[in-house]
Amino acid sequence: MTRYIHFVGFRTKKQFTNAVRVFGQPDFVHSIHDNRMYGDTGFPIDPKTDCVVFGDKGHDTPHPKYSDNDSDRVRYRYRDF
Repeated sequence: MTRYIHFVGFRTKKQFTNAVRVFGQPDFVHSIHDNRMYGDTGFPIDPKTDCVVFGDKGHDTPHPKYSDNDSDRVRYRYRDF
């Protein structure tokens, strides 16, 4: 079984690089913790195997009001980190 690493709520380069040092490169980067993280991407989070790392803007429960398709925007934000 494949283990995926998800980063949630990172806003600064320093936070991101520190998390990479500890956990390795993420497979997925999410700007907010929303319900899309749990299946809309085609790779739902499996709580038994996946690792979810929260930045200072991440929360441990999904935000019920907002959902964000951050797959294109976030990929380019973190490519130079």
